[in-house]
Amino acid sequence: QEERAEFLAGLRAKIDGRKDDHRTERNEKFDALVVKWEANAKTDSERQALAEFKTELHGAIADRQGAMDDAKTDAREAQAELSAEAQAELDAAMEDLQEAIAAALDKAQEDCDNGVSSATVRLQFAADVKVALDAFKATKTEVRTDVKTDVKVIKEDQKEAQVEARA
Repeated sequence: QEERAEFLAGLRAKIDGRKDDHRTERNEKFDALVVKWEANAKTDSERQALAEFKTELHGAIADRQGAMDDAKTDAREAQAELSAEAQAELDAAMEDLQEAIAAALDKAQEDCDNGVSSATVRLQFAADVKVALDAFKATKTEVRTDVKTDVKVIKEDQKEAQVEARA
């Protein structure tokens, strides 16, 4: 579990780094374009207008990037919380499975001590373990289904927030 978390953190850092590089490159290209416009500006009022335009556009870009980053951060936090909840549910289910198997072993030992036939003890033990495993598998399937559904909702919310930020 920790290895997966470390892998995801590294992958996210790599993606964020590429995005930051791309943003920097875009800003540099825009600044170079503004320098060309300023060179062509003939009056002080044109230069003043270009400076105001550049300031306003940089502010709008920063606001948009902030909204995009907030949407990404919110989605990542929601996914981390969802993952922690799912892991807690699976841990509880595993604990229940272990307790059920231990109880089945105790019952089998008790039945053996009381003279119940070994065939009957074996069949009862196998049945008890199967019930416990089926319950664990059902919980695992339910958790996976819930996580998939919740991740879709999180991604849709993130996408909506990003579309809104672009508008």
